Amino acid sequence: MVFVTGGTGYLGRPLVERLVARGHRVRMLVRVGSEGKTPAGVEIARGYDLTGVRTMVHLIGVPRPAPWKGELFRTVDLPMALEAMERARRARVSHFVYVSVAQPAPVMRAYIDVRRQCEQALGASGLAYTILRPWYVLGPGHLWPHALRPLYALAERVPTWREGARRLGLVRREEMLRALVWAVENAPERGRVLDVPTIRALGAR
Repeated sequence: MVFVTGGTGYLGRPLVERLVARGHRVRMLVRVGSEGKTPAGVEIARGYDLTGVRTMVHLIGVPRPAPWKGELFRTVDLPMALEAMERARRARVSHFVYVSVAQPAPVMRAYIDVRRQCEQALGASGLAYTILRPWYVLGPGHLWPHALRPLYALAERVPTWREGARRLGLVRREEMLRALVWAVENAPERGRVLDVPTIRALGAR
């Protein structure tokens, strides 16, 4: 059983559909009024019903993060992630999957700070976990950074820029989804972090 929060979103819905297609039982945390957005074949949960759950995938967050949404990151993303971790800990969930962000970076500092706090809390929770650190996920409605690909290609060839360009590289939604499925199906004994190069490598499988 996989419990998914944020399962109707940009990553959540296609992830849930893939997990169901691969034979996983999926239970989704669904807000009242959002039932119609739920993919077929999943169980609907109004709260944190974690009975029988092996893995929790936490995807709730402010949509389309931007520098001016710092207060929302602190009042929505942070408490929701901390609550999910605590619920998982109490229910003895075996594996917690969390989508963070590539770091360090020169922009989006409030967003990165909240994600860093969540990572630290997860590390201290005692849960086995997988943290994925994409920078920007390309996909439907998220295409404008394609224009930056030539700059990224150039930066990766310059030794002094190479590490940063790879850490803050672009990933396709398909790559993220494959990495998320892999994370669900390959739980670690303790904790691990999947950075952009690793997400790309898993996405190429």
